[in-house]
Amino acid sequence: YDTQDKEHRIAMHEATIKRQRTWAVGIVGIALLCLAVAILAYHYLRLTKRHNRELTETNALKNKFFSIISHDLKNPVLAQRRVLETLSKNLSGLSHEELSAIVDMLYASTTAQVDLLQNLLVWARLQTGRMNFTPIVCRVADAVQSVVALAQLQLRNKQQSLETDIDDGCICYADPNMLTTVLRNLVSNAIKFTGEGGRITLRAHNIDNRCRIEVS
Repeated sequence: YDTQDKEHRIAMHEATIKRQRTWAVGIVGIALLCLAVAILAYHYLRLTKRHNRELTETNALKNKFFSIISHDLKNPVLAQRRVLETLSKNLSGLSHEELSAIVDMLYASTTAQVDLLQNLLVWARLQTGRMNFTPIVCRVADAVQSVVALAQLQLRNKQQSLETDIDDGCICYADPNMLTTVLRNLVSNAIKFTGEGGRITLRAHNIDNRCRIEVS
């Protein structure tokens, strides 16, 4: 009888231990499941936050791109339209030399405008990560030349003059498209905020091993 009683107690004890192990395994499983859900929720929130940030950046890039187009592209087009309007009204009263000068100016402006469109497309590709920032050693005079060519019609319509004073040895380490965009923006604003018959000066000089560019 004592032996049977001990065996019964041992069996009850083993059953209790088994139930405790089962509960422990269940609790651990639930804890692991909760941890997995928390990790998935964390990653989902991170992806959602990243997606929202990318959408915000894309929207800001779109607005910036439209702003550049309206600023850098609209003014030359409007200048060309005013010149063509003047031609249509006063064609018979213009001399051959005047017509030739206007046509040459329109051609130079259109060529510079095509370059501007290409630069804007390159800039858009750069901003969207499809092109790397590629600075090189470039001559400031080359960037100034393209900017001046694009601004000629705007200068003519406001009867303004644009004088340049560029050191031949003025070079800088920069992305040529970015450099041209900055100069074009400065010159366009200078034309916009300078009265009719005014004078705009663009200078570039080497100072202390740096290239200093001024638009006044």
